[in-house]
Amino acid sequence: MNRGRLLSVSLGNYVGSIPPYGYTKTVVMEGKRKCPTLKINEDEANIVRIIFDLYVNKDMGCPNIARYLDEHGVSAPKGDMWSPAAIKDMLTNIHYIGKVKWNWRKTVTVVKDSKIFDTRPKAQNYLIYPGKHEAIIPEELFNAAEEKRGRNHRAKGTTKVRNPFASLLYCQCGRAMTLRTYVKNGRPRSAPRLLCDNQVHCGTPSCTYEEFELLIIDILKKTIHDFKLELVKDNSNECIMHQKLIDSLEHKLKTAKQKELSQWEQYTSPDSYMPEHIFKKLNEQTLREINELKQALDTAQKTAPVREDYQKKIDKLSSALDHLSDSSVSAEEKNRLLKACIDKILYNRETNLPRRGGTILLDVNLRV
Repeated sequence: MNRGRLLSVSLGNYVGSIPPYGYTKTVVMEGKRKCPTLKINEDEANIVRIIFDLYVNKDMGCPNIARYLDEHGVSAPKGDMWSPAAIKDMLTNIHYIGKVKWNWRKTVTVVKDSKIFDTRPKAQNYLIYPGKHEAIIPEELFNAAEEKRGRNHRAKGTTKVRNPFASLLYCQCGRAMTLRTYVKNGRPRSAPRLLCDNQVHCGTPSCTYEEFELLIIDILKKTIHDFKLELVKDNSNECIMHQKLIDSLEHKLKTAKQKELSQWEQYTSPDSYMPEHIFKKLNEQTLREINELKQALDTAQKTAPVREDYQKKIDKLSSALDHLSDSSVSAEEKNRLLKACIDKILYNRETNLPRRGGTILLDVNLRV
């Protein structure tokens, strides 16, 4: 099937499931053969042309272009607002110059943390063929955008985790919080800050990394203190007594079932002189006893207290706390330890003056 799709792409057909912004899917006939391709959507194509013009001729960056489109009421392809990432993808999309590509995002199976999953990374080397569809952007303008991107390129191939709270910290608007550093001529211009990726729209004030870290340290310390109190109140005796109750009910149920079996053996034995009405009465009593024991056992099993392993929780939180305060530990290692005990952190701040204080509100969902 893949060979057939590759052959189709090499003939200039578009085999993707979703058309690029600026196009709609269509079919053209070549003899008796139906060929899938793209047709220009003029309303969207004009937006594509504006984006390339702003980027190349007006020297605007992707965030400013996204803001420009939002301010002029242009509907985004996905969601309510344009994102810099969507603009960047459009500026590198070769479909806009009348070409098609293959293996742009090939499925790759990877193993991480002993788990197997599929990923679709953007390929460095992929196949490009002349397409059957009409171009929206002149090739010269597209190449000029590529040249500008080359000048502004930031290599990410060897990028490591810089933020210990990466993939954990989210703004109250739902977007991720990013660690921003401010350096000029190789020297720090101001303290690193944690900033919402969508701050231009949500308006949530930022905070310095240091003040946020101190808050998390305080939360971890208080949680460890609470768990230590619970450890002192350990409910192990309650768990032991409840298990003894379950064991007793299971033993009684086993005995009652053996009793019923014995009654049947006596009644059906050739040497038995047990009248039928006596057997029925005894059997009904035994069955009633079995049913009551089953219900009691089911209730006991459902209400059994769970013994919390507070010491394990304390160890996880303590390890994250100790390493978070250690400047010699890498951000990547801190991030790994924090993810082991924290599921998500929601951030909010009650002020419109980010550099003049204001109460920081955190909702920390623990994993332990």
